[in-house]
Amino acid sequence: MGKSDNASEFLDLYRKLEGCIREHYDVPEKHGPVAWLGRNPGRAFRSVAGALKYCAEVRNLLSHQENVDGDYAVEPSDSMLTLLRNTLAAVENPPKAIDHAVSMQNVFSATAEDCVRPVLREMAEKCYTHVPILEDGIVRGVFSENTLLSYLYGEEIVCIDGETTFSSLAALLPVDAHASESFRFVPRTITLAEVAEMFTVAMRRADRIGMVFITHSGKPSEKVLGIITAWDVAAYL
Repeated sequence: MGKSDNASEFLDLYRKLEGCIREHYDVPEKHGPVAWLGRNPGRAFRSVAGALKYCAEVRNLLSHQENVDGDYAVEPSDSMLTLLRNTLAAVENPPKAIDHAVSMQNVFSATAEDCVRPVLREMAEKCYTHVPILEDGIVRGVFSENTLLSYLYGEEIVCIDGETTFSSLAALLPVDAHASESFRFVPRTITLAEVAEMFTVAMRRADRIGMVFITHSGKPSEKVLGIITAWDVAAYL
């Protein structure tokens, strides 16, 4: 590709990227969308923030003084074109949360008929903090460290022997019965950025999200397809 071709394609890609960013994100009018993208949202584009800012500077130079005798003052490199192409593709097709979720095949879960003590043992050995209680793939509740504390606090005599099942804790398991944390259900189409923002907003409100359950359309009555925790979006926040 010739020098003038590089500059022309750079400007074309840059214009497309600007329009795409404004279409997908709420960019303040006073900000240039490409440079803004490197600072927002979350950390999705933080790794290329410096390169995007540089692209914005190159674009300004090319636009304000396009050429002298047919030659551009600056010629974008092939790597800059690749950066803009990749960024444009990422903005047009942002990563979905389902692609970063823990699949149900890898989720440690239990049923109401399961005994509590073996699950407690597994939680202690594997450092699990939450165990979904499922019925035919549908969430019926969540057992957590807080569930056990609530049980200990609410009962005068506590006995969890080898025969005790989760059905004995039925009143404490529903997702809306956890006083110190919350659980969310989201559709499979939700992006990772949207889930990350969900965690960010919750933290600002001192609301601890224990788990985010992904179902087909975000309804609790549907089978769970995957689970997202704060650890799964930690690098994105």
